[in-house]
Amino acid sequence: MNGSKLLAGFLILAVAGLSATAQAQTTSEQMTCQQAVATYERNGRIYIRTRSGTVLPIYRPAPVSQRSRVNCRPRENRTRYNVRTSDKRHCTIGFYCS
Repeated sequence: MNGSKLLAGFLILAVAGLSATAQAQTTSEQMTCQQAVATYERNGRIYIRTRSGTVLPIYRPAPVSQRSRVNCRPRENRTRYNVRTSDKRHCTIGFYCS
């Protein structure tokens, strides 16, 4: 097998592995709000499922416990970042400036 075919095969396996790993992650919809907040606080990320079924990691907002550290510019607002959980439609896991 030449180098380019080997590399192409490896890339296909790597992408498939990443996709399977992302699909295997527990998403916010499978947690209670309290579990989602704790997961985000502990890991600095949480996974959500989009309407199309894609699983995406969320990293952007500052965790709820660090709300006071979110210092927005004068024309910006401190905004809640909500995810859907098994017990709440809008569970605040963090804050960011918008």
